[in-house]
Amino acid sequence: MNRRHFFKSTGTLATGALAFPTIIPSSALGLDGAVAPSNRITVGLIGAGDRGMHVIKNEFIPNKNAQVVAACDAFTPRVKGAIKTIDEAYGNKGCAGHADFRELLANKGIDAVFIATPDHWHTPIANYAARAGKDIYSEKPVTLTVAEGQALCATVKKHARIYQSGTQGRSMEKVRHACELVRNGKIGQALTVEISLPSSRALEEKNRKAGMPKIEPLPEGFDYEMWLGPAPLVPYRGSCFWDFRWRSDYGAGYISDWGTHILDFAQWMMGADGSGPIRVEGKGERMRGGLWDVYWKYEVEYTYAGGLKLILKEGAEGQGALKVTGSEGWFTYSWNSQSIAAGSSDFSSVTIKPNEIRLYRSDNHVDNFLSCIRTRQQTISPAEVGHRSASICHLGVIAMDVGKALDWDPVAERFGNSADANGMLSRPIRSPWHL
Repeated sequence: MNRRHFFKSTGTLATGALAFPTIIPSSALGLDGAVAPSNRITVGLIGAGDRGMHVIKNEFIPNKNAQVVAACDAFTPRVKGAIKTIDEAYGNKGCAGHADFRELLANKGIDAVFIATPDHWHTPIANYAARAGKDIYSEKPVTLTVAEGQALCATVKKHARIYQSGTQGRSMEKVRHACELVRNGKIGQALTVEISLPSSRALEEKNRKAGMPKIEPLPEGFDYEMWLGPAPLVPYRGSCFWDFRWRSDYGAGYISDWGTHILDFAQWMMGADGSGPIRVEGKGERMRGGLWDVYWKYEVEYTYAGGLKLILKEGAEGQGALKVTGSEGWFTYSWNSQSIAAGSSDFSSVTIKPNEIRLYRSDNHVDNFLSCIRTRQQTISPAEVGHRSASICHLGVIAMDVGKALDWDPVAERFGNSADANGMLSRPIRSPWHL
């Protein structure tokens, strides 16, 4: 049997070796058009919360080219739940469980990892995984700082790993079509891109009214020290299982949550994947009075070479929207409906001809990742793209913190007119963790 499927984990929560069913179905032998387990890409899940399990159940498990063989989380009940779900899906007892991601990475029988932890862990775990020889699919935002993104790109390149950022909009046909419309000049020269993100007003009011939560006892089976990882050591006050994104130690609110998706869309549309703005300025208000402290109100303006303006603000209903205006037309794209919602013409029916600019085509983000593992070709959302899309979020936050217009060099990735702003490109990492 090939090492890719049949292995025994050394993890502290390991469930042991795979048990054979009494009757082996033909699909397990690679018959009936299925891929034999020995030829599937083995995948380990790191972060077994709602998002992680959603993608595992709906994308990785149904994919005939993948076999999920391990799950890891700092909260033991989640690991047990993941094992149960994965084993039931495959009809065996083959999923190993871990409380420490390093044990999962030490298993040479695992080819790739899917990282769905809170945001502050995305880059450190990805770097550990790359050094362990694993290919990586990481949820967005892939970084919390610009310095993390630089380290991520360098590590992935050094160890020749395949990397996919979880900005799955690039694998949606209508997103690609909207980008091709702009790249082919269907609205003339692009002049402005306006992005509106979901409103955080209700969250800000909730935070202010609730005040600072009391220190709580740890939930049974929760390794809080591991959950914190590189973040500052603070008393446990809850907010670790979804609300973490409203605390700046772990996320940046909707700016980096939904913002990464739509800013990634805008960067692709503008042809700025490996670049960024040359100037950024903004103003906003942070949440106050409670545990949460991210920006809930904001308006940031980015200027790109050539004069194009990108404006980011809050207040949208639902998941957000994008409006692009050119010298000869405009259209809006709704993230809720995943389609062109309005425009100066019916751009949704405009056909891109074979001899015009055609962008990288992927119809399924996970399948693209798995295919690229086999071919060793670059994914549709590689590390550099994920880093640049996340950086746009971080630059906006820094500009609001500093309180003045900042000149940005997208090649050197440094500010030209503020030492204070350059000091915010990285953040301390708690020992013993590192990038």
